[in-house]
Amino acid sequence: MIGKQKEFVEIIDEIINAFNMPFVELPVEKLEAVRQSIQQQELLIPVVGDFSAGKSSLINSFLGSEKILPTDVRPETSLAAELRFDSNERIEAVSGDNLVKTYGLNEFDEIKAHAADYSYIKVYLNNENVRSIEPLVLVDMPGFESPVEQHNKAINEYLSRGAHFIVLVNAQDGTLRRSAFRRLTDIMECDRDFSVVISKSNLVSPDNLQKVTDNISEQINMELDVQKIPVSVGKDGVEAFSKIIESLNPDSLFMRITKPILKNTIYEAKSSVNIKLAALEHSGEQNTAVIDKLKDGLSKIQAREERLLKETQSQEYIESRVQVIISKLGQNLSNSVDSLTNIAAKQGPDAVSKEISDIIQSTLLPLVKSSVNDMAMSIDEKLNIELKDVNSALAAYSLDENFVSNASVGIKNFLENSMTSLNAVVAKRQKKEGGSNLYNIVTGVLAITTNFINPVAELAIVFLPQIIDFFTKVAQKHQQEEAELQRINNIRSQILTQVIPGVKRDLQPNVKKILNDEAQSLVSQITKEYEAILESKQNEIDAAEKERQINIDEMNKKIESLKTAKSIVENAYSTVCQIS
Repeated sequence: MIGKQKEFVEIIDEIINAFNMPFVELPVEKLEAVRQSIQQQELLIPVVGDFSAGKSSLINSFLGSEKILPTDVRPETSLAAELRFDSNERIEAVSGDNLVKTYGLNEFDEIKAHAADYSYIKVYLNNENVRSIEPLVLVDMPGFESPVEQHNKAINEYLSRGAHFIVLVNAQDGTLRRSAFRRLTDIMECDRDFSVVISKSNLVSPDNLQKVTDNISEQINMELDVQKIPVSVGKDGVEAFSKIIESLNPDSLFMRITKPILKNTIYEAKSSVNIKLAALEHSGEQNTAVIDKLKDGLSKIQAREERLLKETQSQEYIESRVQVIISKLGQNLSNSVDSLTNIAAKQGPDAVSKEISDIIQSTLLPLVKSSVNDMAMSIDEKLNIELKDVNSALAAYSLDENFVSNASVGIKNFLENSMTSLNAVVAKRQKKEGGSNLYNIVTGVLAITTNFINPVAELAIVFLPQIIDFFTKVAQKHQQEEAELQRINNIRSQILTQVIPGVKRDLQPNVKKILNDEAQSLVSQITKEYEAILESKQNEIDAAEKERQINIDEMNKKIESLKTAKSIVENAYSTVCQIS
C-alpha cells in the first residue's frame, strides 16, 4: 500500500478498535466497508489517443518488447488492456457481468475474435518496468477511431475507474483533433486530470516539434482553460512513461478519490459516539423527548417524499430541463455543420455518423450531469427544511446545531464524488452482499448520479443506423445527379433541415425519460439517506437509554470508555481534515 492508503487504513482501524472496546460496542459495519474500499482502491492510468498516435507501440517499448501488445489490432476488435505485474503471466478477459475468462499471452487473436463479449482485459506480466511504476496501472485504451459502441464502452468504463489519463498525440499530426477534445472534456467533467505526450517526435524536425508543442499547449488552454506542457518522446517508451510517472503523485491521486468519503465516514462515527455518550448522561425523559423529535422528523420527510415524487413527475419539472439540453445539442450540431458536411462528402456515412455521435455524447454528458446535480440539490434542500426541529433537539447531545446541515453536506459530497472508483467499489459490494440501513448510508446515493452515463452513451449510438442509411442514400443520389459543389450544398442543406431536427426530435423523449428516472431515483435515495441517519440516531439513543438503566458502576465504565472512543474519533477527524 502507498503512504496515504496505509495512513487512511490505520485511521479507520483505530476507530474500529475504539468502537469494539468493552462498554463502547458501536456498529463498525460501515467503517469496515469503507476500509475495504480504501484497501482495494487502484490508480488506473488510461493511455488514450488516435490509432496513429502509436499507443501500443510506445507501451511495448516501455515493456521492453515489441511482441507483447499487438499493434495491428483493427479498431473494431480493440479492447482496453490493463497492464499488471504478476510472475504468473496470463490474460484475464472481463465481461460486462464481471465474469472472467483466462487466456495465455499468445492468445490475443482468440480474444480479438470474441472482443464483443468482453468489457476489457487484464494483462499480467512478469515485467520489471510494470512493477516499477506500481501502484500505478497503465491501461492501453482503444483508439478514438474505434467504432462508437466499442469506444464508448471503454471510455465510460474508465471515466469512473481511471485516476489520471495520458493523452498521446502524433507529432506528425501536429494538433489535437476534435474527437480528442471531446473525450478530454468528458474526462474533466468527471473530475479527472490528464497529461499530454507528443509521440513519434523523432519523425519531425526540432523546429517543427517545438511548433507542435506550442500549438497543442495553446489549443488545450483555449479550448479547456487549463495549462498543460506536453512531454515529447520518440521511440523510447521507458523515457515517456518515466517522465509522466515522475510528474504524478500517487498519494495525491489517491487522496483526491478517497478523502471525501473518509472524512464523511469519520464525521458520522464521531456523531455516533457523541450520541451514545450524551444519552447515557441524560435522563430517560430527555432521551424520550429527543426520540420523539426524531420520529417526527422521520414522518415529515416521508410525507415530503410523497409530495416530491408527484412534483418530479409533473411535465413542468422535467420539460424545461429537457428543452435546455436539446436546444444546446441542436446549437452544437448546427455549429458543426461545415465539418459534418465535409466529413459526409469526403469520408462517407460511417464517419459522419460517428462525428454526430461524438457531438451527442459530449453535449449530453455534462448537461445531463448538471441537470441531475441541480435536481439533487433542490430535493435535498426541500427535505432539509423538514428537519429544522431535529437540529435543536440533537444540540444537547453534543452535536452542533448544524447537524442536519452537516448530514446534507455529507450527502452532497457523495453526489459530487459518486463517479469515483472508490464509490463504485462500495456500491458494487452493497449490490452483491446486501446490507442494513446503516450500511445504506454509505451506499445508497453513491450510484444514483452515475445511472445516466450508460444511457447517455447509448443515446449517442442509438440513431447511428438511420443516420448512416440516410447519408448513404443522399450520397448515392447526388453522386449520380449533381456536380460536386451542388452535392456538397445539398448535403449541408440535408444536415440542417433533416438530420439535426431529426436527431433533436428523436432524442427529446429519451432525454426526458433519463431525467424522469433520475428525478424519481433521487427523491427515493436521498430520502432514504435521511431516514437512515434519523433511524440510526434514534436507535443509538434508544440503545443507550436501555444501557443507562443498569447499575451505576457499569454505566460509569461505559461513559469513561465512550469518552476515550470520542477522543480517538475526534483526533482522527481532525487529522483527516488537515491532510493535504
